Amino acid sequence: MLELIIGAKGTGKTRRMVEQANNESKLTNGSIIYIDKSNKHMYELSNAIRLINLHEFDINSGEAFLGFLQGLISSNRDLTHIFLDNFMWLSSIEPEEAEYTFEEIDKLSKRYNVIFVISTAIEEKDIPDKYRDCISCVL
Repeated sequence: MLELIIGAKGTGKTRRMVEQANNESKLTNGSIIYIDKSNKHMYELSNAIRLINLHEFDINSGEAFLGFLQGLISSNRDLTHIFLDNFMWLSSIEPEEAEYTFEEIDKLSKRYNVIFVISTAIEEKDIPDKYRDCISCVL
């Protein structure tokens, strides 16, 4: 399952994602990973959540990003949620590549039963039609 949180820069997407991740950590017996571009939110996240600073890894293409996600999933059978903050930057993709990347993440989600919560500054009109029903919040 994909869940999209969209809005312009500075509208509170990250705050909402941190709150949601913390709430999910209270409800699940599985593992949660929060991927961000820094360690800035380390102390805001529950210690039950694994924070990954993607800046520490050499991810410079959408394919490398998808491979990174597959590696995370394969190394943790108890994984229930992956939170992707600032999606476009994390995934190293351009807006025209969003649909393909969403499709690949959706396949991973269904195959391994992992919920992906994605925040992005893509405008609602630019979200591919088949993923509009995945929008949980517009800020």
